[in-house]
Amino acid sequence: MNYPNICIPSIYDNYINKKDIINIFSKILDKNDILNIKIFQKEKEGNKYKKINIYLRKWTDNYKSNKMRELLINNKEVKIVDERNLYIKCIALN
Repeated sequence: MNYPNICIPSIYDNYINKKDIINIFSKILDKNDILNIKIFQKEKEGNKYKKINIYLRKWTDNYKSNKMRELLINNKEVKIVDERNLYIKCIALN
């Protein structure tokens, strides 16, 4: 797995949308790196949440993206906190 895509396995339903994803990940990657974003509405025990898959064209070569990519390739999770203090857990998309 050289260039993993990214999965946000669970985030509360009303906290995030495609525009937010682009804004958050453009601080790590170039926004042109993002090929597609798929958002899946989920529900478990009456709680609504989203699962988000982020498909990439490539990974920009910079410190933050290289570190994130390395962690994902090694099956580690990456934790991102945005400017709203929204906690986002990311894993490699299988």
